Amino acid sequence: EHQCPDLPAYTMEAQVLGARQYRQRLRPFGEKVLLAAMGARPSWALLALTLAEAEERWLAEFAADLHQVAAGSGGSEYADPVEFFRRTYLTEGLRQLLSEATRRLAGTGGVPVVDLQTTFGGGKTHTLIALWHLCSGTPLAELPEEVQDLVRAAGVDQLPQVARAALVGTRIAPGQVSVKPDGTEVATL
Repeated sequence: EHQCPDLPAYTMEAQVLGARQYRQRLRPFGEKVLLAAMGARPSWALLALTLAEAEERWLAEFAADLHQVAAGSGGSEYADPVEFFRRTYLTEGLRQLLSEATRRLAGTGGVPVVDLQTTFGGGKTHTLIALWHLCSGTPLAELPEEVQDLVRAAGVDQLPQVARAALVGTRIAPGQVSVKPDGTEVATL
């Protein structure tokens, strides 16, 4: 048996796989990557798989969508306030914004307008969903402790009832007629 020194062995491969192939070939492909370390004991391995075509339903599970949340649809990780906050890491910026919003809603201060200026992937939609859920009417005691502490630190013991509306610009088009469930046609926002 050949003894290999404990040298770092690095290998990276990417292979374009169709969705069905992805599921069928994941394990054999992973083994191939590890075997490519050529006998050295690898200190780590990176496995990158690229799908030839996007599977929209699968990708949608990872994309926050304020329109879906406002409509009460989508996965529970975004649509359910408790689950959303349970899974959300409250950054300092998000904590500050939620605190300001809490104070504003309670009439004890807070800024009236917030301009979210971040690049693509900077958390604008996630922030809007957090605000949506903060105003959802979910009893404070049901929200995760971190959110309860944040609200109480803003000097509020109970969040007020709020009438919410969401206007998602990518879901509307100028001049597009919207037909309501009762058949009413609306040609305005």
